[in-house]
Amino acid sequence: MSLAFGRDEDGRRRVQGRVETSLVLVCQRCLEPVQQEVAADVDLMLVWSEEQAKALPADLDPLLVTEERMTLAELVEEELLLAMPLVALHDQCPDPPPQSAGDPGDQDDNQSDPDNPFAVLARLKGRRK
Repeated sequence: MSLAFGRDEDGRRRVQGRVETSLVLVCQRCLEPVQQEVAADVDLMLVWSEEQAKALPADLDPLLVTEERMTLAELVEEELLLAMPLVALHDQCPDPPPQSAGDPGDQDDNQSDPDNPFAVLARLKGRRK
């Protein structure tokens, strides 16, 4: 983690840097733990009101400072949460998930399968003729 606190050329207070960590998440394919590297580039302008935030150029992200204290850990946590992947997956799962029993060619008609949620729709459609 490397963060620098200072002012930009217009005198606005700014936080810049990079935060990185390694997290253990659940692989959404095999449901086993997966180590995920997460990194976020931080570039925030400190503002004290919504008006100041709206006045910032569109390419600058505001960090609203309130009377309530914000710890550095909260700032880092928020940036890492925003940088986390939507879905954690292994590149190659160690144990592939179990496939459905049997060969798909073994079933004559998927519509007659009681586990097929569309079988009922197919029967209803057949009655309307």
